[in-house]
Amino acid sequence: MRVDELGRYLKSLRTAKSLTVRSAASLIGVSASRLAEIERGKTYHRDQPTRPSRELIEQMANAYEMPREILLTAAGYPQENHVNLSDDTRIVVSLYESLSPEQKALAVGILRLMTNPGQA
Repeated sequence: MRVDELGRYLKSLRTAKSLTVRSAASLIGVSASRLAEIERGKTYHRDQPTRPSRELIEQMANAYEMPREILLTAAGYPQENHVNLSDDTRIVVSLYESLSPEQKALAVGILRLMTNPGQA
């Protein structure tokens, strides 16, 4: 996934949780301007592509209550345990990776509803 696509995907996750940039940044532990850069996919000063670190992706996964493996894969970080996935899980991951950022956010929301129906 390109950094601009990743940024749009991360923004869709944030907005699906009804979080402002400022409140999400506080949960994640970064400045609001850094989160805005990540969502934009480019730095403000040099207009260069920006990719969040593995650690930052993990913090975002926690803040957005998603499996970190999904965000790490979307951000292009290799998964150590990818080899041990069942065939069904590999199919789900493959299908998930083909979705648009908005579709991914919707899919995660649906999965959350299915696994925690009382918390919707």
